[in-house]
Amino acid sequence: MRHQDMNKSTFLELAALIAVMIFPFHTYADDDGFVFTYDFDGATHDLFGIQRRVQIDAAMLLKDPSLVGLEILGVSIDIPSKEGCECDPDASAWLTGTLQTEGEFNLPDIMETHGKIQNYGTDSEPSLRLDITFPEAYTVTEEGVYVGYSVKVTNCNVPGSGWTSKYPIVTVCDIDRPESFMIHCTKGDSSLPQKYPEWVDFSTDVHQALAMRVLMRGRRMENAASLEPLQPLYAEPGTSGHVYTNLINYGTHPISSIEYSYTIESDGKNPVTHTKELTLDPPVQGRMGAYTTLDLPFETPDNLGKHTVSVRVEKVNETTNEYNGSSVLEMETVPFLPVHRPLAEDYTGLWCGYCPAAYVAINRMHDRYGEDFLSLAYHVNDNLQGVSTSDMPSSSLGLPCVYLKDRNEGIIIDNLESLWLRRRRELAPADIKVDIYWTDSSHTAIRAESTLRFVFDDPEADYMVAYAMVEDDMSNPRWAQANEYMESKFEGPYWDLFCGQPFRILGLTYDDVVISFPYPKGIEESLPAIIYGEKEYRHSSVLDLKDAVCRYPHINNYGESLIINPDNIRIVALLIDGKTGEVCNAAQSAYAGKAGIYDSTEGVEQIPTEDEPSLTVSSEYFTLDGVRMSHVPASGPVIIVRHMADGSIITEKKMK
Repeated sequence: MRHQDMNKSTFLELAALIAVMIFPFHTYADDDGFVFTYDFDGATHDLFGIQRRVQIDAAMLLKDPSLVGLEILGVSIDIPSKEGCECDPDASAWLTGTLQTEGEFNLPDIMETHGKIQNYGTDSEPSLRLDITFPEAYTVTEEGVYVGYSVKVTNCNVPGSGWTSKYPIVTVCDIDRPESFMIHCTKGDSSLPQKYPEWVDFSTDVHQALAMRVLMRGRRMENAASLEPLQPLYAEPGTSGHVYTNLINYGTHPISSIEYSYTIESDGKNPVTHTKELTLDPPVQGRMGAYTTLDLPFETPDNLGKHTVSVRVEKVNETTNEYNGSSVLEMETVPFLPVHRPLAEDYTGLWCGYCPAAYVAINRMHDRYGEDFLSLAYHVNDNLQGVSTSDMPSSSLGLPCVYLKDRNEGIIIDNLESLWLRRRRELAPADIKVDIYWTDSSHTAIRAESTLRFVFDDPEADYMVAYAMVEDDMSNPRWAQANEYMESKFEGPYWDLFCGQPFRILGLTYDDVVISFPYPKGIEESLPAIIYGEKEYRHSSVLDLKDAVCRYPHINNYGESLIINPDNIRIVALLIDGKTGEVCNAAQSAYAGKAGIYDSTEGVEQIPTEDEPSLTVSSEYFTLDGVRMSHVPASGPVIIVRHMADGSIITEKKMK
């Protein structure tokens, strides 16, 4: 039942909350009412939109044990002021148990209340806000509820810069809460197809949440918290590992310390409980829903296998936790932990004015994580393009774009560090190392030798190795990097190279540049189809420096060598899953300037030949394009794949 009139007490409560809305965590005088929001003090904001005159529906899910039994009274939502952008003042807020649509329109199933966007500022400095009290309070259940609002965009054309994509939804950055940023829109008056005809969860991809403030009522806990593990824990037996987890504040007091316990069960036998203490500096903010992400140390059992771990917070600020719930963590002890180096593949271009953002992000990652961070820079349509467009392992549309493990879906550059850290905590299927040698004293080709060791047996494996030749410290006084950040005021390392600088930047140095990549999607049959855990597999391949040429046909140095200093060349070895195309792990060699010359008699490995059948079980022959040949060619280049008696595979390119 929908009431059109609000009662006096509800109106007064809303007025009291709105009066302190600029301090969103203040509460009523009787501590019975409060604001739930992700828009905490000091938060960084962003905007979202879809460049069209449409109705946009935005929602976030409130499903938290600490909220069960509390009442939702209304919402308060900021609407940004932006030159050239406007919203219809008539808008609405609503509650729904399920996000659903009817035709192209949103269909809330609990209640919807209409209101007007009002200006609480001045004409010269507007402060637009949608404040709505629901006709009746709604009590949050264990199933949770979506709180949302709908606004109609009537104009979003910014003079001088074309159509903007960021209006009118205000979001909070660096929030990692599922379904906290849900979007749907109508078709509107555009001739283009309806964008987001179904509800889409942006929160996971962009690590943002709606900045909406939800007005609530009810008695709350003071010292209460819960641990929310974000990933399974992999560790070697009898050691300690770290669990990537959120510590969520369910109370009103800041959290400066916790005592947590965890119970490990293996096949339901002999559960073992550990208790640990942790001091938090800085403390978690004193507001419901505030959280911090931690790497909590956990001891592991002595036996291999999978284990179920129950974890809970026993004490908050040295007092008994008022929240009684616990969480479950999956733990697996493995024979060994491979060093996991998630590979960032960056598509960039000298002509691309927004590519400096990737330049900044990649260089910062190198500074912070050193040799653990690996990157391949694919230049597109410029003087440094070392891979043909048709051979690129991922789409290069919409530069800059960065891929991390999944070559089918790019990531948001701002999320590179957080996603990379999460990927690094995942279990890589194998450890990988790569060594390089000059094939002879002429220094015209590099022999790359990879060594791989898999964690588990895999009778149906489909893994491949690939080798990218990259060069660092590349510069040329004629290279001009386009720069759209001339008027930006970003701070931090590397931004000074672009902010406040001209549109064309000369003198930049480029690293991680892919100058040759013969098989970017993997060398077929470079690893056996049956993998045995903990066994070493070796593979080798020869990369000619003469193949490191510019492969963009519409530029003056097309077909010419890209190499500036061969001493700055290194090889990055990739382990690729043939079933998914994902890059599972990677490793880099030392620089070629420090490489020795390969000696088949005294080197690390003897090169088998057709005269040594005792070492070679079988041989296969491929064209340079990877097509298997039925017989050995009489002349011309050929890829030879040798299957060795010890289970390893050796790949070589030869001229017949």
